Amino acid sequence: MASDKHPHTYKAWPLLAGPTGSGKSSVAMELAALTGGAIVGFDAMQVYRKLDIGTAKAGEEDQAAADHYLIDIRDPDERFTVREWWEEVLPVLEHLQRKEQLPIGVGGTPQYVTAMMEGVVPGEMPQDLSLRRQLFSRGDSAAGGWDALYDELRAADPVKAAALHPNDHRRVVRALEIYQLTGEKPSDLEAEQQELAARAIRSGHRDRYPFEVFAINWPRDVLYERINKRVDTMLKEGLLEEARSLHQMALAPRATARQAIGYKEFFAWLDGEGTLEDAIESVKRSSRRYAKRQLSWYRHKEWVTWLEPEHPDVLANKILRNIALK
Repeated sequence: MASDKHPHTYKAWPLLAGPTGSGKSSVAMELAALTGGAIVGFDAMQVYRKLDIGTAKAGEEDQAAADHYLIDIRDPDERFTVREWWEEVLPVLEHLQRKEQLPIGVGGTPQYVTAMMEGVVPGEMPQDLSLRRQLFSRGDSAAGGWDALYDELRAADPVKAAALHPNDHRRVVRALEIYQLTGEKPSDLEAEQQELAARAIRSGHRDRYPFEVFAINWPRDVLYERINKRVDTMLKEGLLEEARSLHQMALAPRATARQAIGYKEFFAWLDGEGTLEDAIESVKRSSRRYAKRQLSWYRHKEWVTWLEPEHPDVLANKILRNIALK
């Protein structure tokens, strides 16, 4: 496709989402080269300065080749919520519209992508890490265990329990945590969010911010192997040094940046526990599990267009044909 750098050539703005390690950034850079568009970050960890290799942040060459927004906008000791991202991204999109520059979204953070597509920021659900640990301990105990916790959720919120597999321990615990902290059924809170999203769509949110989401549909085993190899490459590029630097900052336990996959797995080893090999395998395992969670999230969204894997420039041209005005 010939390069046409006028944004009015397109009926929608592309947003590359989907799982980690699937090649989103490469396709986004091809799109930027073809259209002169700007990359807009939909990634919760790339907002942090000094977290570069482990977050697969665009390097100096890519940042010189295309305008990038919403990366390197916070220090690692700062908290950054979905609400704060929302308040940052809307002015960026309005700025690009005034410049008549095509926004190209890229990033797999499900909450960011969903907020944009459904037009509403999820409510900040309360958290209590101590309570969460207690619930996990109860689940792992011999007295009742996970079956008892699931039964407890089923008694408190049958609708939410029916939507979860009893073995999905993380979500069962989170639902019980929310219920115990708020006294409200998690399913009722989610229904309120869905109604807010429906109102936003009816009020024209997608007309104002016409993103169309694309994700690359790798076979699961191939995706996992890509992730493993990517971690190996990151280690060669200096990931361990970045993790050591973050560890030395002595961030608060609840600091968002401290939870970044690719860094937190090294902290125990840096404190003298376990082996480096165990830490590296933990990074790979955490990354694969995160990809699995992302896939589960996006599979249930009707607004995702899944693309079969091809070379980034082929995919970029397919996307442009998809969003072009007829």
